[in-house]
Amino acid sequence: MTAARDIDAQAADWLIDQEEHDNWGPSDQARLDAWLDESPAHFAAYWRLEASWSRTELVSDMRSFGVRISYSSRNKWRKVASVAAALVVLVALGLAGASYFKATREQVFATAVGGRKTIELADGSQIELNTNTELRVRVSSESRSATLVKGEAFFDIHHDSRHPFAVIAGDHRVTDLGTKFLIRKDLGRLTVMLQEGRAQIESGSQGRQQHTAILRPGDEAIATANAISIEHRTQKRIANELSWRHGVLVFNDMTLSDVAREFNRYNAEKIIISGEAAGKLKISGTMPSNDIEELIRMAQNFFGLRAQRRQGQIVISH
Repeated sequence: MTAARDIDAQAADWLIDQEEHDNWGPSDQARLDAWLDESPAHFAAYWRLEASWSRTELVSDMRSFGVRISYSSRNKWRKVASVAAALVVLVALGLAGASYFKATREQVFATAVGGRKTIELADGSQIELNTNTELRVRVSSESRSATLVKGEAFFDIHHDSRHPFAVIAGDHRVTDLGTKFLIRKDLGRLTVMLQEGRAQIESGSQGRQQHTAILRPGDEAIATANAISIEHRTQKRIANELSWRHGVLVFNDMTLSDVAREFNRYNAEKIIISGEAAGKLKISGTMPSNDIEELIRMAQNFFGLRAQRRQGQIVISH
């Protein structure tokens, strides 16, 4: 077996280990990461296989070559790995359709209002989706990227200088440089808050002036189609902004109108603040994101406000 075919067989072995290992954990992932870091050829072989075939597709290809597969024996799986590696070589030679193995797969992840979800990628990266969020992830042997269609997500990205991870949101692009960062897409603007590492943000569509900035830990960038503004935030402020990851919302001297707007992101029953004076009242506290009743009690007990339910809405007023 040539060196290239040997590497392909090892890459297939790793993928099969992940498939069979019910308790795949950090130590297993660490061994895989060490193997991937040994050589660019290891990384390329692994991602070429991972991005190009699932078990079902592999079985179909094996049968097309007259190979019978049994799922009851680990040794037989090892034979499948060797055949899989041989198939990769055939594909590289153009004998089995090179485009099949180079295709980028897109996976769509979404949460409902009030929902949260954690995605773990094969490279160890994790992405946490907040309420009412849609994210499209694409990983291939040549690139890693995601499109934030709507909502908010926290990215903990395993850095790979050869394959930077990019997040696209409208006319904005955020590229990781070894990073943990939050991205929130609102109407007309994008908020990026960097917790750790570095990230590059680019803003502006074709035909408009392009804006670029490098973010460092504690930076919060507000990007619109025409500009990027950056402010430095304290670690406490960043922790408060990320409190949704633990199911709570933290408010520090925030107006009741803004608090209601934030609660409405997480709940189907919407809060309406009636009257300018009521909306300007300030609130500080920590509350579960799905506990509207706690907010109502605070408004009633601290400010003497009234709360009335009307056709799926809660109207709070003097």
